Amino acid sequence: MNKYLITCLFLLISSLVFSAELTNPISFSPSKNAFVVVNKKNDTLLVTTTFNDTEVLQSFPIENEAALDLQVKDYNFDGYKDFSISYTDLGMGTYKIYNVYIFDYKNKKFEQLTPKCGDEFINLKIILKKKQLWSTYYSNFEPKTCKMNFR
Repeated sequence: MNKYLITCLFLLISSLVFSAELTNPISFSPSKNAFVVVNKKNDTLLVTTTFNDTEVLQSFPIENEAALDLQVKDYNFDGYKDFSISYTDLGMGTYKIYNVYIFDYKNKKFEQLTPKCGDEFINLKIILKKKQLWSTYYSNFEPKTCKMNFR
C-alpha cells in the first residue's frame, strides 16, 4: 500500500467515535496513562479518572429522565478524548441536547463546556476542518446556529 492510503486509513480509524447508551459504566482512555469510568447513579453523572496512581472523582448533575447516550470524541481539538452525554428532548422529541465534558490534561479532570450561545448544546455538530462546534439556539423563537471556535 502507498503512504497516502495508509495515512487515510490511520486517520479514519483514529477518528472513529465511540457511542453507547449509558445504562452500565462505560470506560475509555482520554490520554496516555489516563483511564476514565463514567456511570450514572440516580440524577448524577459519576466520573472517575485514574492517572498513574492518582484517582479523581467527580460528579455532575443530570436533570432529565430520558435515556442517555455517551459519545467519546475530541470536542475541543486538543488531541485528548472528551465525552458528551446526549438525550432526546422531552417535549416533542425533535432534537438532541448535549452536555459536553472536556478533559483538562493538566489537572487530570473534566470540565463541563458551556455553550457560547444559548443555554445548552442542541443538535451539536463537530466541524473538523474549521475546528468548530455548531449547535442550535433560539432567539425570539427563531432557530439560529451558534459557532464555537477552537483555533
